[in-house]
Amino acid sequence: MERSGAGRSSGGYLVVFAIAVFALADFIVQRPELSVTITRDRQSLYQVMPDNRVCNFYDLEIDTFAGYDTQVSVAVTGISDITLTGSNQFTAKEIGTTKRRYQLCVNTPQPRKTAIEFVVRSDADEVRKATSFFYGQ
Repeated sequence: MERSGAGRSSGGYLVVFAIAVFALADFIVQRPELSVTITRDRQSLYQVMPDNRVCNFYDLEIDTFAGYDTQVSVAVTGISDITLTGSNQFTAKEIGTTKRRYQLCVNTPQPRKTAIEFVVRSDADEVRKATSFFYGQ
């Protein structure tokens, strides 16, 4: 009696399918709770305010994969005397993208392009996104 190779190849497909399902489940479980995108306003490189502060504007977009609304906090590092105007604590919604606009201002001269970092934290995750602060020198 001859045996066909069909049984062996379908067993191979089953193993490959099981590995793919396991890898997908592992990816979903281990993915970060937060996804953060930061975009500097490209309309103006910087703005000089009436009180001589230099300001840049940024748009922050947060997606959460926690399965529930998530309380987050926002901070900026890289410049010591920077002022952050915008919501530094808010709830990122479970469904959809949560968007916030920030104004960052400095009182003292800086290099023309200074590296800064937005730090977004939740109870379970911390995301750091690097960008630049532009000054008019």
